Amino acid sequence: MICVDGYWRTAAAALLLATGGSAMAGSLGGPLELQDEGSFFVNGQLTQSTHPGTAVGGISQPGTITVNQMYVQYRIPKTVSGPAIVMVHGSGHTGATYETTPDGREGWATYFARKGFPVYVVDHSGRGRSGFNPTVINRARAEANAALLPDIQIAPRERAWSFFRIGATYPTPFPARSFRSRRSTSTPRSSCPTRRRRCPAPAPIPCRRSARCSTRSGPRS
Repeated sequence: MICVDGYWRTAAAALLLATGGSAMAGSLGGPLELQDEGSFFVNGQLTQSTHPGTAVGGISQPGTITVNQMYVQYRIPKTVSGPAIVMVHGSGHTGATYETTPDGREGWATYFARKGFPVYVVDHSGRGRSGFNPTVINRARAEANAALLPDIQIAPRERAWSFFRIGATYPTPFPARSFRSRRSTSTPRSSCPTRRRRCPAPAPIPCRRSARCSTRSGPRS
């Protein structure tokens, strides 16, 4: 038996009321037939964490954790008619940006699967469903040392407005905008806090993870 907490039950009901119960169906492009759908992780390294967080019981013990892994979600269409596509999101986002457009239309992930392409959508290592290493944050808290805390970035709405070419300055959209104005402000909702501000040389870790992901593409038996 599955027990659903009262808070989440209330939240789910509020979501249905807010969307009218049909908003999600309106973002789909029609029936989608798949031969397989699932997820896996690419790579990851074991490392010792001195501050993994306070466990149940109030005792924090050092231990081994996995870091730098990358989450990959895949959809294999029933009939494959093209090469596999690996979708890698930009800075400050997760793979969720390929699920639905900011103005509520079907996203690229299901669009290409519907057209016969196997699709692999990643969450960069260190964010989203890939997880991150909380050791430095827990250590800063335990030692009451704010200087240890990392600089965690997130794009505010004003910055995202120009980054995503909605308009030159917030809140004025370009005259020939592609997104419907009433949905344009939903773009920042998909922003994800991240510690990465620029790509290191010679090749960003997420890019190397994506290259390895492509070797696993193709239908699964």
